[in-house]
Amino acid sequence: MASESSFYKCCSNLFATWLRVRFLLVFVIILTMIQIALSAWLMQMNQGDITMTNTAGDAVDWSKDFCGGIPIKLLVPFSFTYSLGDFKSAKSSYCGWSPTNSIFRLVVSIFAFVTLILLFLKTAFSHIARTWIIILTILYFSIFVLDAAANYVGLTSCSSNFEGTIFYKSDIKISCDSSYYSMHVFFDILISSSLLLLQASWGNCKNLYNEFTAFGTV
Repeated sequence: MASESSFYKCCSNLFATWLRVRFLLVFVIILTMIQIALSAWLMQMNQGDITMTNTAGDAVDWSKDFCGGIPIKLLVPFSFTYSLGDFKSAKSSYCGWSPTNSIFRLVVSIFAFVTLILLFLKTAFSHIARTWIIILTILYFSIFVLDAAANYVGLTSCSSNFEGTIFYKSDIKISCDSSYYSMHVFFDILISSSLLLLQASWGNCKNLYNEFTAFGTV
């Protein structure tokens, strides 16, 4: 435990100047921009080569009736290709992140992006910098836990051919791919870890706001 604390202190001391803290701030801001883009992209849905019809023979809306239907909307996200006999799908079929995960992540990322820029510019908001950064760290760690759990459920359900649901077909072979969604989970924990380092570095920095006033810097 002592060695871990020493390592953490050593890492935070590497950024214990305002110039280096700014570099770390820019890094986290870039990560939040990537997270916003990923959140918008990976909530998309596409049926690929699958054609679905209901009992009346009418086409089924993939986004609304499949991805948004029970129980599939509880099992997202997932992406897969499938094969049936000699046929193999050329396009991936996928249901992206649930609106709950996506909206929560987007809102937190947008707030983080805006407020970190305010910290970078040394505004009055900087007086509560460390408290706000700790809040963001906790929020992003919560996002990581939620996304990791959802990604695990989606991959597990997909890998079992959605066994236990009405969509299970034993004669269809499904090949699942969660790489994009796992990348999202990786960014969650990377941002949370970077924010944790940022708040420690902020506290170790000796020349941050000792000349700060409510109206700017001198």
